[in-house]
Order: sequence, then C-alpha cells, then structure tokens
Amino acid sequence: MLIIVKDGELTERKKQETYRYRGLFKVIQRITKLIEELEVVQEYLTYSDEENIRKQRVKQFNRILDEIEEQIQYAKEEYQAELPVCQGGDISRIIRE
Repeated sequence: MLIIVKDGELTERKKQETYRYRGLFKVIQRITKLIEELEVVQEYLTYSDEENIRKQRVKQFNRILDEIEEQIQYAKEEYQAELPVCQGGDISRIIRE
C-alpha cells in the first residue's frame, strides 16, 4: 500500500492510522482499475452492457455510498448531542431535559 504524507513526516502512528482504512483504499484501487479496463474494452461492449455498467451499477454503488454517508452523519449528530454546551454541544438538549 502506498501512503502519501503531505504534512510532516511518515511516523509509525500515521502508518497505523492509515492502515485502518486499507479496505477502503483497496475498493478505490479496484474501481480505478475497472474504469481503466472499461476504457480499453469499451469499443467491444454492446450498448446494453455499457449502459448496464454505467447506469445500473453506478446507481448501486451510489446507494451503498449514501448508506455510509448516513451512518457517518448519524454518528456526527450523536457525538454533537453528547458534547457539553461549553464545547459546542447542543443547547436545546438541556432545554428538553
């Protein structure tokens, strides 16, 4: 796995933090390779195959990404709700309680 460090130097801690996301990096790499392969064989695909790949499969990927975004947003909201008001937490939580 290639790690690019923009700020500072590559420390063991940065390696470990980055390694946690290796699964996502592998997915990105596979998608990139698929796009490259599609460009190579594009002229040999039938129109329906190309449309299926470009439209239907992309929709499926987008649905999965939407679910991930929703989970992240929910986690952010839960985190924000638990913060004390002095640290930027939700003041309306105090009023509700």
